[in-house]
Amino acid sequence: MKEKLDFIYFFVIFNYFYIYYSKEIQVFFSYMEKLVLICYNISRRCEMKPALLVIDMQSAYYSHTSRIRDSFEEVFVYINAAIALFRKKDLPIFVVLHVDEKEGLTLNREGFKICEQIHSLPSGFQIKKHKGSAFTGTKLEEMLKDLSVDTLIITGFSAEYCVLSTYRAASDLEY
Repeated sequence: MKEKLDFIYFFVIFNYFYIYYSKEIQVFFSYMEKLVLICYNISRRCEMKPALLVIDMQSAYYSHTSRIRDSFEEVFVYINAAIALFRKKDLPIFVVLHVDEKEGLTLNREGFKICEQIHSLPSGFQIKKHKGSAFTGTKLEEMLKDLSVDTLIITGFSAEYCVLSTYRAASDLEY
């Protein structure tokens, strides 16, 4: 259990540093695909059942500022690599979308949709959240239990807000 939490914590903190210090750790980020493969191999040895959560990678956020857009552009390839690996291994992928009328993030608005650069499937699992955590006020926990998921790999925007809130809730729920 501790190994799972340490890995998830590393992934969340790594995303935080990537967003804010991407120029300083570009070399380090090239290991992302290896990290996902390691997680998969660990899950096979430890009989873990992982799922991938891709949080708030929505087009409205992508267009906020040039700095955010640049961060998005740099991480698309790594998130897509994780999606491809999870898809190849037939592991669940959850796309989490933030709903907020004040920010213009509603179901019928263009900015609500996931960025077109993310290779998610429209038929995949989708969670619509109204709070920071993907667990609060959603059926995420119930869906994860139905799939016997016990380990989460969490990525997305923004690491210090919704990704971290989701990580904390996942930790409290012993994922």
